[in-house]
Amino acid sequence: MGIPLTEDVGEAPGIEMGNIILARHRNTSGLDFWRIGYIIEYMLEIVRNKNIGMCSSKEVYWIIKKLIQNNDVNYEKMSEKLRVNYEQFNRRMRTDTNNY
Repeated sequence: MGIPLTEDVGEAPGIEMGNIILARHRNTSGLDFWRIGYIIEYMLEIVRNKNIGMCSSKEVYWIIKKLIQNNDVNYEKMSEKLRVNYEQFNRRMRTDTNNY
């Protein structure tokens, strides 16, 4: 794409250093209006062609649960908002007989 990238170490609450998620992190650098426009056109093309994936809240819950179980995400260090949402969904999953 011609977009300069730097391989700086990524940071995210709850994700420990050395994690595969952070290892794939890249920062864009040296963006100008032309490159920003190019990125916007690319993203619009993806949306128009429906080359996007959608996740339900149930799928997101199971993804996070698996990441926590595999020690890819540290629950205690997750952002408070994400922890609260996760716990609310967790309670619903345990009490709902249809299991969503």
